[in-house]
Amino acid sequence: MGNTPKLRFEGFPDAWEQRKLGEFVTFFSGLTYSPKDIRPSGTLVLRSSNVKDGEVVDADNVYVDPGVVNSENVQDGDIIVVVRNGSRALIGKHAEIKGFKPNTVIGAFMTGIRSEHSSFVNALLNTPRFDSEVAMNMGATINQITGYMFSKMEFLIPDPKEQDAIGDSFRQLDRLITLHQRKCDALTKAKVFYLQNLFPQEREKKPKLRIEKYAGTWQQHRLKEILSFQNGYNGGRESFGSGLPLISVMDVLAPEFITYDSIRGAAQLNEAEQKRYSVEYGDVLFQRSSENHEEAGTTNVYLDIEKKASFGGFVIRGRRKIDYDPVFIKYLLGTPAARHQITARAQGAQHVNVSQETLSDVVICLPELNEQFEIGRVMMDLDTLITRQKRKVEALKTMKKFMLQNMFPQEG
Repeated sequence: MGNTPKLRFEGFPDAWEQRKLGEFVTFFSGLTYSPKDIRPSGTLVLRSSNVKDGEVVDADNVYVDPGVVNSENVQDGDIIVVVRNGSRALIGKHAEIKGFKPNTVIGAFMTGIRSEHSSFVNALLNTPRFDSEVAMNMGATINQITGYMFSKMEFLIPDPKEQDAIGDSFRQLDRLITLHQRKCDALTKAKVFYLQNLFPQEREKKPKLRIEKYAGTWQQHRLKEILSFQNGYNGGRESFGSGLPLISVMDVLAPEFITYDSIRGAAQLNEAEQKRYSVEYGDVLFQRSSENHEEAGTTNVYLDIEKKASFGGFVIRGRRKIDYDPVFIKYLLGTPAARHQITARAQGAQHVNVSQETLSDVVICLPELNEQFEIGRVMMDLDTLITRQKRKVEALKTMKKFMLQNMFPQEG
């Protein structure tokens, strides 16, 4: 293992030194409490559920009577670490406290770390070296790291000024990731809101939210009135990379609309099979079978005007009987009202199946075609924004991974 990283800030030529964690940080313990101490409000006790993606979050919060608290409050810059849990995978999960958090302590299955260079230490705990130390020190029968084992973990560290330079860069990057993730979460919530309000609720014929200039009642239909259904090709001659593109469950589940170029599989079909199992622009594709209700009956639409494709055995094709906007149809069939009808009719306990008959009786409401176009474009634009935001988050996470690999010495 080298004693210097590949990537360094200018002006720091010295080798890093091997130190035990307990030599450059201090630890504090969490609060032990009983169920009778829990209150609707009071002192917040941070537990493993409050640590997600390196951040402290509100999730299944627990509050206790302040009178029973005999552990110290967390401070800005403290790092909280899960040291005991029913799941081995959660041991070592951690987050840095950012900002003042009054009346907040950690639980008994957590350990707190305090350092003058907390952002560096927090980044250090994101490295593969820390993962290795956790694996080596994990209890054989109980999923935990004792305080003694934690304090004896060994790491290479630079001088304090370089620690601060590294820590500041990671703190700024984490701030950017959090900012963009919050934007992504806000857009996702906006999509949920529009799915609930731009489309009618179950047993209603008008949405709560209308695009200006539209006021008419939507027309109610059963899906069998607007679509004819057919199960997909299941001839056993599927391959990848040759033959006619074959739409599979993976393509139906993808968040993007299906196009010729997005299809992953292929099948060698004869001329009659190609005609029978072909898809065309505007065809609706449903996932026919799944291990869970959430995916069963998932809907997507084929949006390629010029090129031919086919569809596979675990897919049901719905071909239009009356005119509609396919973009609108995809979002309409993803609304809570439509999904509830589909999943309520799905069959099977362990493996859930959706039949043509199940889909046929699903009741939907359609507005006039122009309103369909406008609603569909609103939803599609929102999905485009969500995708772009997700890509920004992933790009920043990739940058962080690169920095962790190159700004700390690697094992080897």
